[in-house]
Amino acid sequence: MSRSPRKRPLWAAVVLNVLLPGLGHMFFDRVGRGLIWLAGAMVVAGLSLNAPSSKNAFLGIQLVLAIASAIDIWMISRARPGERF
Repeated sequence: MSRSPRKRPLWAAVVLNVLLPGLGHMFFDRVGRGLIWLAGAMVVAGLSLNAPSSKNAFLGIQLVLAIASAIDIWMISRARPGERF
């Protein structure tokens, strides 16, 4: 059964996702999905520790993750009630 997010400000969820991918999902009561985004961000961060010379690549990948996560929460907020997304 799919839950629709509580009425919370979308802008706050997007800002949280830009700060750390997955936080906006948790803010919208999509904890499982948020944990997946957060795990992805942590994997990227962990991999970048092994290659400190690729700082620009790390920042680029984190930026892409943050933007994709923000788009995902925006799409979730636009889903119809009962629609699984």
